Amino acid sequence: MSRADRRSMMQGVATPPVVILSAAKEPKRGHASFAPLRMTILCFAALALVSCRNESADAYGNFEATEVTVAAEVGGRLLSFALEEGDRVARNTVVGVVDTIPLLLERQALAARRAAAAARARETDANIGALEVQRTIADRELAR
Repeated sequence: MSRADRRSMMQGVATPPVVILSAAKEPKRGHASFAPLRMTILCFAALALVSCRNESADAYGNFEATEVTVAAEVGGRLLSFALEEGDRVARNTVVGVVDTIPLLLERQALAARRAAAAARARETDANIGALEVQRTIADRELAR
């Protein structure tokens, strides 16, 4: 009996006894609980037992694969690519789309340069004709 129980009995007041029901004892002050450590050791033991099976391999050998390099016909920014590693692809199948706008702009620029060069060639032919006329005039004046 505790002192409080004795005092209450002396005063004539009866207090019901307190019963604590617990499956585990409370750790004493200054002592740590070993429950987490026990659970960790139990988990490692279970893993060790599961991993120690006596199974043998069905086959032994090397796997060989055909490595295929896929390349685009033209360079540029890739707009779409719908393949994952390991997917099978038939011959001549479109697997990606390259942005063709820069190529189109470059083609238009080349066509414009070609047209400008042709115009300069026509202009040069006209200048040659004019210079030949001036030469014939200069030759006539010189002959006089």
